Amino acid sequence: MWLVTNEDYWAERPYVDEVVFRLYGNLEIMLMASQRGEIDVLGDMSIPSSALEDVEANPDIKVEIVPGLSQVWLSFNLHKDTPLQAKNVRHASTERQNLW
Repeated sequence: MWLVTNEDYWAERPYVDEVVFRLYGNLEIMLMASQRGEIDVLGDMSIPSSALEDVEANPDIKVEIVPGLSQVWLSFNLHKDTPLQAKNVRHASTERQNLW
């Protein structure tokens, strides 16, 4: 999922122009992408303890182990006049479509 800055937002401009949430086929591919510097942040419990030593050995990666519980959620603006009201926009597909 690719989120971009809303230039018409009424409040302060965010610190970043875009945020990309990317899913990987499996854990090994995700860890390789991380080691290559293709990932800025890995979410909660993304790195299994069996791979932690290798990840920590990379000087370009900062590992923070924080005890406790966390909750992550993403919600959408579902007000009446948005593109998300169109069923074809919400439809999941394996093919790239021009939905707009």
